[in-house]
Amino acid sequence: MELQSKPNAKGSTFPFMRIGTFELYNVARHALKLYNNVGVTAQYVLPLDLIRHFAGIENLIYHVLKRVIQRHPALSLCIDDETSNTPLWIRPGTIDLSQIVRFRGNVSREVLITESHNAWLDQVAELPLWRIVVGDVLPDQPDATQQLAGRVVNVGFFFHHAIGDGTSGVAFHLSFLETLKELAAEDAPVAVLEPVLVPPEFDLLPALEAHNLSLTTFFLARQIFADFMPKRGDNQLWTGPIIQRVVAEAPKTCSLLLSLTHAVSSSVAQLCRDNKTTITPLLTYLVARILGTVYPSYSQFSGAIPYSVRKFTGTSNSEIVLQVSGTHVHFSTVPSRGFISCAASEEVDWDAVRACRSTIESAAGSSKNHVVSLLPYIGAQSPWLAKKLGTRRSGSFEVSNLGMIDGELNVTEAARSGSKGTAPGLINSLAFSQPANILNEPYCFSVASVKGGEMVIVLNWQEGILEEETAKAVMRVLEMQLIGLVSPDEDAE
Repeated sequence: MELQSKPNAKGSTFPFMRIGTFELYNVARHALKLYNNVGVTAQYVLPLDLIRHFAGIENLIYHVLKRVIQRHPALSLCIDDETSNTPLWIRPGTIDLSQIVRFRGNVSREVLITESHNAWLDQVAELPLWRIVVGDVLPDQPDATQQLAGRVVNVGFFFHHAIGDGTSGVAFHLSFLETLKELAAEDAPVAVLEPVLVPPEFDLLPALEAHNLSLTTFFLARQIFADFMPKRGDNQLWTGPIIQRVVAEAPKTCSLLLSLTHAVSSSVAQLCRDNKTTITPLLTYLVARILGTVYPSYSQFSGAIPYSVRKFTGTSNSEIVLQVSGTHVHFSTVPSRGFISCAASEEVDWDAVRACRSTIESAAGSSKNHVVSLLPYIGAQSPWLAKKLGTRRSGSFEVSNLGMIDGELNVTEAARSGSKGTAPGLINSLAFSQPANILNEPYCFSVASVKGGEMVIVLNWQEGILEEETAKAVMRVLEMQLIGLVSPDEDAE
């Protein structure tokens, strides 16, 4: 789509273009302080020789980002007139990396993630819609690759949901890793890079509504009916406290991290395959079953499951773009028609897990009837979102799984070495996280894995919506149950 020009308040001219309907939804959520940023944090092992060659980690990070920005148009976007009903994408005249990259020093990954979700993504009309936070891994943190000669750092990529989805966070880090390879293979002397650069000219990918994701009349009518007619048994559905009526300030995000070793996560994945299912339905079922014991006065629990629609749009997973939809899976602790059982049990009900998988695949397996395709029928996004304040949430929890990425953890150092004999680094762990979400499910579980490495589950929630001790107990039980599936005689440490 062709970019046009519009003068800003200071008299400068910036190219601009219309924002798509789904992107507008996320622009409105941010403008109303309902939702901040998405995060994907990768743990890199950076060879000391490579850091020395670039005269320090700051210069290395800047050189990597300069090239990554050239490859992804979404990284050069700002928002003009964010609070209006017709905001526009604009490209800034320059990008100052020193304003969007922060070097945090020694800090735990959990603290880095929590702080970054609580640092409001501001200056959206002047700065690109993303931030980088670099933190050294604390010396006493467990590290599966301590035997490698390198500096272990967490690189957090936190971005506005209007420019990308969880898969986009993975795309960023794979571009980052690929750029490390390129730089390690080059022999040219390295200059200290000035942090201010000129963004590339670009055309954006088409907005989601440009693709053929149609709705059937029956699906559309059912959704309209559901909005006006509450379901029977809703009084048994646990959705947490009523949504606050007034948003005076941005919500605070709380975070907990659970890391499962490669031995445990690979064994759990194999167990799922043996039972003709996958990790996401298993986690969804386990969370529903745990919540059934935590909130025994309720019998129904609804899990939100986001999924990518890129396979229907033909968009590569290497692009930074927003192309995701979702569905709900409904559970009950007591027999109930139309619900999947999450009754308390010492054994996994694999029939229930397979039923959960079937529900997810039924929604994600067709190019038709995705809930995201309903957004064009809503009209102005901000008033519609504001009407949800003071009402009940639609579900109990969310499970969002990015799947597994190849961080080259299993590649030998010789195979990874560049022409200077310098290995370009690797990713040994990946953490996907989300901010406090005022309107949506109280519990948000985000999952990511690295091939040959660990699986990380992050639980995020809004401060004041859940008790911290309750959230910790849920994560402890989830950890024990996952480990117990493959090591029944061992307890979680």
